Amino acid sequence: MERPGTGMRGGPLGAPAGLQNAGVMGPPGTALRPPTGLRGLPGTAMRMGTAARPGSRGGLGALNTNISVADRPVTQQGMMGMKVGAQGPGRQIADKSYYMGQLRMKCDEMQTEMNRMNQEAEQFTKDNQKYSQMERKYESLIKEVRKLQGDLADYNLIVDKSRNNTDPQDIANVHNMLKAKNDAERGRIDEIFTERQEKEAEIKSLEGEANRFQKAAEEKLKSLGNEQRMQYAQLQDDHSRLMADVEQKQGTYDNLCRQVAAGEQSLKSEPLKQRLNVLEEQWLKLEERKAELEKEVNKPVLSEAEQREQLLEQVKQDNKDIAIYERNIQDTEKRIRDANDEIE
Repeated sequence: MERPGTGMRGGPLGAPAGLQNAGVMGPPGTALRPPTGLRGLPGTAMRMGTAARPGSRGGLGALNTNISVADRPVTQQGMMGMKVGAQGPGRQIADKSYYMGQLRMKCDEMQTEMNRMNQEAEQFTKDNQKYSQMERKYESLIKEVRKLQGDLADYNLIVDKSRNNTDPQDIANVHNMLKAKNDAERGRIDEIFTERQEKEAEIKSLEGEANRFQKAAEEKLKSLGNEQRMQYAQLQDDHSRLMADVEQKQGTYDNLCRQVAAGEQSLKSEPLKQRLNVLEEQWLKLEERKAELEKEVNKPVLSEAEQREQLLEQVKQDNKDIAIYERNIQDTEKRIRDANDEIE
């Protein structure tokens, strides 16, 4: 049979020794065992209490212990200590409900993003409409400002004229002259506008006719055989190539014309070149005069009768030419009179 431990030994009444030491009193006349905190030197039967151990919070040993507060961790809640995360593993099996939750979360994020983009698009549309309205208002204000500037210039001109003691009749004459000029310009602008409308109508008519020809050509092309279509395609390729060649040649020709014009302009700007051109023209005239004189010198010598006859022939020819010119002048004057009568 084993010996009971110290804490399990019975007292005089059979109570455990631990309960007696804790302050449970026995019958009167029984010697009491001192508490754990009031015992003497620790031994086998007398252990030190928890409050009397060094470093304990409730004992006197805490007053002589060096404690560093900086060694204690400080968190966002102060001196309460660090939070401890959830212990244990997370979800071990990703089942259907997990993926459905993830899908719903992504759908919600996409819907939120779509709503945000729709709001931005609506705001952008509103801003564009507002910008268009502001631009139209700006154009109207610019026109009004220009009109007011013109009125201000007119008033300033009137003030200047009044300070210079200008006759009002002179101002009226200037006004009438400017008005007539403006009316003429307005009429010319109207004519240009009318001509432009006529040209645009003519262009539209030509474009419509060209479209009709194109459709007719396409219909005829559909009715052709394969060999004829291939031949038509070959001709189209040749036409495109020739047109590209023509455009290239035209560009080269235009470039050469510009170079020639630039060279002529540079020659005209140089005094020596101008002097050379003048001398060349004079030399050509002198050469022509020299040829005429040589021709007259080389003529055979005529007698007086022959010279007289030649002069008479020359006079008769001159008289005929003069008569022809006079008849032309009369006919022209008659046509002018008839045209004036028709106008009146």
